[in-house]
Amino acid sequence: MPSLKSIRFQKYDKFQNPVFIASSTKPDEKENYEVLKEYAEKLEDKDYGTYLPIFHSDQYNYATVRYKKNDKHTKLLPRATYNVDYKIKTITKDQKIYVNCFIERVRLVSKPPVIDEGEELEL
Repeated sequence: MPSLKSIRFQKYDKFQNPVFIASSTKPDEKENYEVLKEYAEKLEDKDYGTYLPIFHSDQYNYATVRYKKNDKHTKLLPRATYNVDYKIKTITKDQKIYVNCFIERVRLVSKPPVIDEGEELEL
């Protein structure tokens, strides 16, 4: 079962699917970025012609993975890092092959850093 160590949770998409991100410019995310980049390239080479859950951008130097919605993993914190064990599966529906990623286990590694929003101005 593949796993990603200390990957940053980005957000829940509009369908409540958890999305994780890794950037090549951050030293602690470089390893996850390389893994996701390799997976994205392999999936693109297979040319399924459907939406792929792993995305890579050469232009902006980041990669994301979108997991299927799961009722057990609804309290993930944006910008926190997690260890994620997952599976990648294909399903054939209406003569098309769809690729999905499923979280098997997720563990919090570090809470999100505090963002300094400044002082409130009284005018």
